[in-house]
Formats: sequence, structure tokens, C-alpha cells
Amino acid sequence: MGEWKVKWPRIDKSDYKYNGLEGVEVYMYESEGPFAFFVNMYSHFDGVNFEPLKLEEVMTEAARRAQETTQWSAVKGMFSRGKLLPEKAVGKLEIVQPNYFGTGPEIPTRPDLKARLAWVIWFPWVADDDTNPDPKHPRRGVCVWIDAQNKKWLGGDAFAQ
Repeated sequence: MGEWKVKWPRIDKSDYKYNGLEGVEVYMYESEGPFAFFVNMYSHFDGVNFEPLKLEEVMTEAARRAQETTQWSAVKGMFSRGKLLPEKAVGKLEIVQPNYFGTGPEIPTRPDLKARLAWVIWFPWVADDDTNPDPKHPRRGVCVWIDAQNKKWLGGDAFAQ
């Protein structure tokens, strides 16, 4: 039996995509049609009333935060014996719900429910040995979110794709 999952990501009126799971999803069986429908739109976003900073303007802060994240005790083992490749970093503007992933004194004591426009920047990582499945296309790295209005760190993720 065939099964499909169709997802439409949430996009704001200025055409910025929401980072993460926000959007609409429909699951369908080939023989019986749709069987599940989900609407995930939990972030509150006021919109963009400023000129976003350029990627080049936030890169120094993003690279510093990416390096700090590799030293965070929860993920440090995943990033031992290797290095980030800041020269291969790529970024895009997206709407994020701050998670303050990693280290830093800025971690709030209460959840931050206000979404923001941020530079979502992926820093690839490669091992010093031959454990990289494809060194030209690293699948492990750090994703850093930097506020596109004021360069403040908003969080991110560290993972193997």
C-alpha cells in the first residue's frame, strides 16, 4: 500500500520560512485517501519592520558561537578530533523560536515565546581521520541562529545529518 506525506512549510507575509516543524501536513494512503491532517503554527511573530543585517555582518559572532557549541559538554564528544569549516558555512534568513542551544550566560530562566527573524548558519565539521563518509560534503556540524536585527545569539543545534 502506498503512503504519502505532503507538507507545506509555514511562510510569513514577507516570504520568510519558519525554521523547524511549523506548517501544514497531510498524510494519505494510496487506496483510501487522506487519513491525517496536522497544523503546526505555534510561534508568535510580529513581522519584519527593519532592514535585516547582511550575512557578512553576523558571521564573526556566528563562528564564535559555533566554536563554543562544539565545547559544550552535551555534544563535546561528537566534535572531538576534528574541526569546523567556517569557510564553508552557509546561511539563510528564517524565522526561529529561540532555544538558546549551547553555552552562554544569555540562557533565559523562562521560555522565550517570541519568534524572530534570524540568520540560520550551518557550519560543517570534518574529522581529523578517515571517518568522514564524504569529506567534500560533511554531514556533521553546528547550526547557529543569530538575530538578523541586533546580532544576538538565539540558539541553534549541533547534529549529524
